[in-house]
Amino acid sequence: MQYWSIKFFHLLRRKRSDLFKVSVYLPFLILNEMTNTVIQHKGTYIWKLQPGELYEGTSPEIKWLEFLPPNVGTSYRRSRLIQSTKMVLEAYINTPLRKWRAGISMGTVLGRYGQLRTIAQWMVARGKWQFSELTPDDVLAFLEARRPRHGEGPTARSTILRYLVLFESLWEFRGKYHGSLRFNMAEFEDEVWEHCEVRDSRPWRATEEEFAVALIADSLDWLRKHGQLMRSVAGEIYTAHTKMVGLSFYQKHKLSSALYAGICAKPEFIQMAKALQLPPGGYGVHRAFTIAVGAAMNVLLFMVGFRASELVRLDADCLTIRVDPIHGKIPYLKGIAAKKGGIAREWVAGDPVPEIVKWLLDLHERSRGTHRALFIARSNGSSIPLPGRRLRRMSSASPITAMQAFANAPFRSDRPKAHLHPHAARKTFAAFVVKRDKSALESLSLHFGHVYRAFTDGAYAGDLELARLVDRADRDELGRGLAELLSSPQLAGKGAGSVLDLKKQSRFRGEVALTSMVEQLIERGAKLAPCNWGYCLYSQPLSACKGDSRGPNDILRSPEVCCGCANFVVTRKHLPWWESRAKGDAEFLGREDVPEQTKSVVMRRLAHSETVLRELVMAKKS
Repeated sequence: MQYWSIKFFHLLRRKRSDLFKVSVYLPFLILNEMTNTVIQHKGTYIWKLQPGELYEGTSPEIKWLEFLPPNVGTSYRRSRLIQSTKMVLEAYINTPLRKWRAGISMGTVLGRYGQLRTIAQWMVARGKWQFSELTPDDVLAFLEARRPRHGEGPTARSTILRYLVLFESLWEFRGKYHGSLRFNMAEFEDEVWEHCEVRDSRPWRATEEEFAVALIADSLDWLRKHGQLMRSVAGEIYTAHTKMVGLSFYQKHKLSSALYAGICAKPEFIQMAKALQLPPGGYGVHRAFTIAVGAAMNVLLFMVGFRASELVRLDADCLTIRVDPIHGKIPYLKGIAAKKGGIAREWVAGDPVPEIVKWLLDLHERSRGTHRALFIARSNGSSIPLPGRRLRRMSSASPITAMQAFANAPFRSDRPKAHLHPHAARKTFAAFVVKRDKSALESLSLHFGHVYRAFTDGAYAGDLELARLVDRADRDELGRGLAELLSSPQLAGKGAGSVLDLKKQSRFRGEVALTSMVEQLIERGAKLAPCNWGYCLYSQPLSACKGDSRGPNDILRSPEVCCGCANFVVTRKHLPWWESRAKGDAEFLGREDVPEQTKSVVMRRLAHSETVLRELVMAKKS
């Protein structure tokens, strides 16, 4: 407190006319110094924000001199409105959004600044220089004037909601800034929805499977066919530019023209340029690199499910290989999550993702030097990062341009079309996973970094349109599971007898009869709940896990409970799981330091495993 006493003493030495400002600002100044972490440096005209791990290498700024249109209003009015807005933004930063979330990110602050700037510019255009001059009719007129950023028609409902929340914040913070709002806009919300024409939000949707599969295949084929050429061209351009250091502009231009003319004259490049309909010269080479990098981004986005900001934040050493005792070598990509304060994340990266990462590393191997980024932005006007220029990461907008450049390439004119975006690719990845195996939803939730599976299956799934996909895929998955049970010659579990009785009801054998029986069971409302250790041919009255009308109880469901349930069936497909379990329990019991109580529990587990394995062996012999 000694520091603040000294600071207050110096403030009191100012002119008497400043005492009012001191009394108003000091409590808020103290709060800001104690709690503010997102503002790295707060100057009079520029605020530098703390970028965080996700935005390494960037220096985001709020430029208050650009807050209002130039040459409008007096200096006093402008400064007073800007100062009032600064206090609002500081109050927003220092007020926790939730009890469990004390801070906000740089992106959130910039978003709120943009909203305040839009409101302020609308106000000054109508001669209003304080929030206190606004009336409910003014706010209503402002909201009615909102239009979508792209296209025509009414704005999205979510846009109006965001501004309503902002005006409610202006009311809640009314004691923390001067010229404050004089009414609570929440009291007029009914009038807002009555007068404002809105549309439902249009979130990015998963692209059609036909489009996505074709795009991934074309991207891989293109890189495997022309990837080596692009690597050699990049090396040739870099080497040539190292020899141009210190030359005049005219000399550089002359050498560059000869360089690109030579590249475009190569037979391999001519073949590629013909497929892409590229013009000769530097622009054609520049376009070829954009399309090649776009192909690599398409594979990573559709096969890993990155956000755009997560993709461009990958470092050159992002690929790591781990050895699993069951699955062998598993590649992972290390990076930074776009949410949760930029924590470190890992994504499973199966084939051919490591191949694509290797190509990206080789493409700018010489240009990269000691720079950490996997995706390096090109020098202005050039095809690659040039020597002697400052290197920086690609922005999160770069993947949009690159992936669309490849998707719309002339040689793909006969392919299906779709509106492409990194988030659409992320949702398509989720659709691939869930459509093929709904039981993988928990793994998908972990892969996306969601804390709860219910979030992926609920709120996020709705945004992904997985609800529609799951409804359609559930029937296919149910049909495949029932067909496997009815056609399997080896069954175990207490529910195996029920399956055998169903098979006896059919007088015929063959695929047609099997399909017909599966359709009949589905029409009767059969439910099948797969898990790692077997199938639950679910019937609520027989449920040992005390399931409800929706299905088994996920909390009480376990191998021990299932083994005693009349709904449980095991097929040959699950044999490796039970063998591994039995082997692990047997090895554990062979240890000398196992307590008796623990030994009795493991012995019961082993007995259940041996029973299932014995039934499968007996079924095979019979």
